[in-house]
Amino acid sequence: MSDFNFNLIASSISIKFTCPFCNEENETDGYYVPEPDYSAETGHESTNSEYYEHNCIKCDELFNIELHNSYNGGYGQIESDSDNGIDINDIDIEEYYNDFYDDYDYNTEVGYYEDFKREIVEIYSILENSKNLIHKNSLHKMLYAHTITIMETYLSDTLIQKILSSKEIKRKFIENYTDYDTKKICFKDILSELEKLEKTIKTDLQELIYHNLGKIKPIYKAILDIEFGKDETSQIMQCVNKRHHIVHRNGKDKDNNPIQIYIEDVEDVLEKVYNFISNIEQQISPSIEIEDIKSLKKSAIIIKEAINDIELPF
Repeated sequence: MSDFNFNLIASSISIKFTCPFCNEENETDGYYVPEPDYSAETGHESTNSEYYEHNCIKCDELFNIELHNSYNGGYGQIESDSDNGIDINDIDIEEYYNDFYDDYDYNTEVGYYEDFKREIVEIYSILENSKNLIHKNSLHKMLYAHTITIMETYLSDTLIQKILSSKEIKRKFIENYTDYDTKKICFKDILSELEKLEKTIKTDLQELIYHNLGKIKPIYKAILDIEFGKDETSQIMQCVNKRHHIVHRNGKDKDNNPIQIYIEDVEDVLEKVYNFISNIEQQISPSIEIEDIKSLKKSAIIIKEAINDIELPF
């Protein structure tokens, strides 16, 4: 049996290991990682688990895999009938993220900003419910990182929808996207490239890293004529850097010092991200009425109180 740890923000994990029976290198499928139980009062009680099986690609030996996730972090085990330890070579982790799907219809106008606000309220609601928890730091780290994720989701969904739903904006994107400056097409391939043009654009847009505001800012300006505030952008990038420490270094900075995330830190990133995205939405829809973030926080408190007042039938 071999144990391993992973970041609680992971959404899926694949494991690369050497089979102790035949020495063949194996890589598992991407296994779903369960989210912690947000309603639990302790880290132990918040643990959720999933169980998987993997057969060696050469000798067909069966390996049992367990994934457990809680406020205190994720851990897993891989075992077989062998008495020898299993050499784990690598753990590939996919972060929690609202993935794009190939059949998603970006030509339909939907309320991305409303979705964004609902996520903000949900995070505030979880914060309110976390005040009595003993182990809060891991949960706060997850909420901090997720706040950056919902920002990315809004930026990506909005940009893709605007480009794919308008021939004029689509043309502007093709003419201004710098990654296309060096793209060459053979004359005989022109028709086939035109046939799959929209799919190509969508794929390229989906592959952008939307928390890299240095890359996204000029695209929004050139294509949609939307400005990112200089001070706001700088503040958000500081939050993104902290998010990188949480996600990629398991909550430690480059000097290996643990990062403590308190409820005030989560509220701070929530406010900065909310103001940043609201400023963008105001430029897209000038007539929209932007709520003060205090009203969203109040909504979360009302939801929490309503849930607490529910009388269970047992």
